[in-house]
Amino acid sequence: MISIKLDRGVEPAFLPGEKITGNVQWSELPEGSKTLEVRLVWHTVGRGDQDAQFVDAKEIVDPATEGQTEFEFTAPHRPNSFEGKLIAILWAVEVIVFPQRDAEQAMLRINPPNGEISLTPVPDEDIFWNQWSFGKKRNGNKV
Repeated sequence: MISIKLDRGVEPAFLPGEKITGNVQWSELPEGSKTLEVRLVWHTVGRGDQDAQFVDAKEIVDPATEGQTEFEFTAPHRPNSFEGKLIAILWAVEVIVFPQRDAEQAMLRINPPNGEISLTPVPDEDIFWNQWSFGKKRNGNKV
C-alpha cells in the first residue's frame, strides 16, 4: 500500500517556481521490489494522442517493506494545468514500485499567477480573424 501526502492539502495548487513538498508512506511492498521512484509528472487526457512526461524524480533503492520518505520538487513554468473540452493537461506526484510497476498518484495543479487557463466558447462574430483577410479588413463577407 502506498500513500502520498502533499503539504498543500486536498486540492493543491502551485505557482511556477514554487516548491512542491510532501511525503510518501508505504507498507507491504511486494517481495523483490528493487526501487521505489517518486516522480513529478504531467500527462494529457482527451482526444488524440496522449502525452506524458516526468519532470523530476527521487529514487529509493532497495526499499524496506515499509517506510516513508519526504520529497521536494520545483513546479516548472510549463506546461500549465489546463482543462478544455477536448484535452486536459494534468499534473501529479506519482510513486512507482519497480519492477512490479505498482503505482499511486496525488493530483495537483500548476497555474500561472493569474490563475488557471480556461478556454470558453467565443461567438463567431467575436473572432477577430473572421474580420481580416490577407491584411485587409473585411466589409461584411467581402474583402
